Amino acid sequence: MEKEKNQKKDSIKVIFLGNETVGKTALINAYNDKNFTINSMSTIGAEFIYKKLKIDEKEYNIQLWDTAGQEKFRAVAKIYFKGSDIVIFVYDVTNQKTFNDLGEFWIGYVKECIKDDIVFGIAANKMDLFDSIKVEKEIGQKLAADNGALFCETSAKEDSQGFKRFVDKLVREYISKKKNKPKEQNINLNKNVVKKKKEKNCC
Repeated sequence: MEKEKNQKKDSIKVIFLGNETVGKTALINAYNDKNFTINSMSTIGAEFIYKKLKIDEKEYNIQLWDTAGQEKFRAVAKIYFKGSDIVIFVYDVTNQKTFNDLGEFWIGYVKECIKDDIVFGIAANKMDLFDSIKVEKEIGQKLAADNGALFCETSAKEDSQGFKRFVDKLVREYISKKKNKPKEQNINLNKNVVKKKKEKNCC
């Protein structure tokens, strides 16, 4: 028990990106067990909350970053997604433009400054509005496949458990990538210098 308490908690940064009104805040609230609200205020800049998650007997601090989707904030968005471990792109299945902007802007914008072991996810939100769906599942899946991302259809209003499983899957994917990443070889320059000096003295 004491060992578990003293175990170091790793921090994993998860950032949500996408246009305004796609439901990024609502999805974060769903993951954090908060009640769904229809008239939530638009995010200004960026905000984040912590969520503890236990995987394979180890506890992680998950930072969930909510970002503004308005065009006037896009120029500074890069400040917030630098250093991210997981990026979740969100679009509204009832709004074609929010999907188009993922492929035409958001994904490329992030790829300009990502690290190799980052994990991508694409969340098709507002599936509860099934009578108004404009973006079919197959199109979303193709965008995800083309960009090496995991994909899910979800609803912040009615599918909080399904979205939690999706985020947890992304976290596990990141942890797995991190564990399997080859370690950089440390070169001891001092030893090489000493060796050369000895060889020089011997000649």
